[in-house]
Amino acid sequence: MGETALRIEIIDGYVWISNVSNIQYNIIREWNMTRWIRQEQALRGDVTLELLDNLAELTKLPPGVEKVRARLHNRYAAIEAERAASEPTPMYDYPVKRKLFKHQIRGANMAMIAFGCEPGKEGDAG
Repeated sequence: MGETALRIEIIDGYVWISNVSNIQYNIIREWNMTRWIRQEQALRGDVTLELLDNLAELTKLPPGVEKVRARLHNRYAAIEAERAASEPTPMYDYPVKRKLFKHQIRGANMAMIAFGCEPGKEGDAG
């Protein structure tokens, strides 16, 4: 009757899930991506695209959490686009002495994207 809604927050790099029903708890625990924290009476898991996608299928995500999920989807799409590029071009002037091979350029670009550096933006990458 007076059941409270599932509460999802991202705090310090963790997804915190509270106010879970028994059914929701069992579904979420089957994913093996969270741990029950007794002191907080909540489930805690790392912020990953897979966990956020699973939670989005289970319930509507709060706007802040949905924004993080969208950012992770965009990052994943950029990495996949770089992986599929037949002629990769360096995103940055990598500090190496010799010319990089295609697979090395591709890997360096994918690493930069994975760590949050945007393509074409010079910044404090080192």
